[in-house]
Amino acid sequence: MFAYLQEVKSEIRLTHSKALTGGKKVKKGAVEEKKVIENCTIFTSFEYPQYKKKVLEILSSFEWVDNVVQGDYITKIREEIKGKESGPALKFCAFIVEQAKTVG
Repeated sequence: MFAYLQEVKSEIRLTHSKALTGGKKVKKGAVEEKKVIENCTIFTSFEYPQYKKKVLEILSSFEWVDNVVQGDYITKIREEIKGKESGPALKFCAFIVEQAKTVG
C-alpha cells in the first residue's frame, strides 16, 4: 500500500508540474511563467465497478509465485467478461499484474 501511495504522489507531482507549464516544454534559458493552480480534485472510490471486481476475483483464483500469475488468466477473463466491458477489464488486469510485478 505504501509503494502505491508513493507512486500516486509521484504522479501528482509530475501532473502538477506539467499543469504549471501548460503542458509545454520550457526552452533552455527561458524564464518560465508559472500558472497559479487554485484548486485540485482527487477522486477516490470505496467500491470497484462490477467488471473490476470480477477481474480481481479471477486473479485471486490463480496461483501467484514471486508476484507472477501462474496460468492463463487472460483466457479466463475473456470467457467471463463479454461485451463492452472486456476491453477495460483486460486493461485493468494488465495494470494489476504489472503492479504486482513491480511493486509486489
